[in-house]
Amino acid sequence: MKKKIMNVLTGDPVWITGAGSGLGLEFAREFLRRGARVLAVDRDAKALAKLAAEAKVSGLPLGTLAADVGAGKEFTAALEGKVKEHGAPAVFINNAGIARIGGFEKAGLEVFNEVMRVNLSGVVFGTHFALGRMRQRGRGLIINIASTAGLVPSSFMPSYTASKHAVVGFTRSLTLELHAAKSPVRLCLVTPGFIDTPILLQPGAEFPKWFKWTIPKPGPTARKIVAAALSGKDEVTPDFGGRLIQRLYRWAPGLSTRGSNFLLPVSLEP
Repeated sequence: MKKKIMNVLTGDPVWITGAGSGLGLEFAREFLRRGARVLAVDRDAKALAKLAAEAKVSGLPLGTLAADVGAGKEFTAALEGKVKEHGAPAVFINNAGIARIGGFEKAGLEVFNEVMRVNLSGVVFGTHFALGRMRQRGRGLIINIASTAGLVPSSFMPSYTASKHAVVGFTRSLTLELHAAKSPVRLCLVTPGFIDTPILLQPGAEFPKWFKWTIPKPGPTARKIVAAALSGKDEVTPDFGGRLIQRLYRWAPGLSTRGSNFLLPVSLEP
């Protein structure tokens, strides 16, 4: 289903989680450039302050909220507290995410649960909040940032892969529900491949130099995602690498999954 949501974003409130770095930071810059009123959400208050200073110099309308997306009622209460000041979101981007790379046993259940808390629960909490507010507005767009890891299993990333598979399933299921109800709210699922963001900077698990040249920068990637989502697409894979990995997995799943073993030189010792 393809339905254009808006052409002009001047004055529209756009809320973005994980806006302190990576794709989230570039989403904020892109929507500010389009004239939106951005609320940047991140648990890194220093990163938010830096973004706010950048926006102030440019005279752009940016608000900030330091919050943990996985904190449940505390997180949604913090969001509610910003509605009067910034306006209910016309666009809400569930972008915040973390990755922990390494063997499942070695990392332990605490690490697994923390990744699921941020990557899955944070998306669920943000989506639930945005749906209610957007229904009152009579329109809205929720963009959920998953990953190609949500479609293709990857070695050494069991918690991240599980969380992103869950985000894909959650978003696709809810999209069907909203379509059936003829809801004025749209969802857009984004499944990028490897992007040059801080999430890749895992100590002891650096990507090989021969592979790094294939990884796109977050700025152009964010602009592609925004353009595709606003054009009405339900699902977007913005980068060539992500599309290639997905196709390889469909055509030769065994070869594709074995190939992931060569990307992350981590130890599997428990």
